[in-house]
Amino acid sequence: MALIIDCKVRKKHLKAMTLIELLIVVGIIALLASFAYPTYQTQLIQGNRAAALSDLARIQLYLENGYNGGYSDARDVIMSGGSCQLCDSNSSDYLITITADSQSYTISADPQMNQEQDACLSNHNDIITLDHSGHGRPEACWQ
Repeated sequence: MALIIDCKVRKKHLKAMTLIELLIVVGIIALLASFAYPTYQTQLIQGNRAAALSDLARIQLYLENGYNGGYSDARDVIMSGGSCQLCDSNSSDYLITITADSQSYTISADPQMNQEQDACLSNHNDIITLDHSGHGRPEACWQ
């Protein structure tokens, strides 16, 4: 009989979280995530746009440096293999194209997938462009 009493005396009370406390913690985490995720997506879109704008400027510099009576030769070097060789942006975010002739060029970045949700674009059909005179369109994307 002494052993049974001794076991009961040594028994410690376990402390743990209740189900209500756990649900409150999960609710707080869900609330924080509901505010953080859209902000994260916006920052991701803006970062991808900045990379595309940098690519357009880099391509413009290469075209101007490679001018030899026309821009077509430099364009062919940049776009060899069907993809942009100078671009750091992901091709799943922006599709980069160059239209060039002897006197002018237009570099275009066509937003793909989530990038179409960019706030600087007035509609989903907008394409970010940079021409031979240095004018970028739409202007909201270049500010």
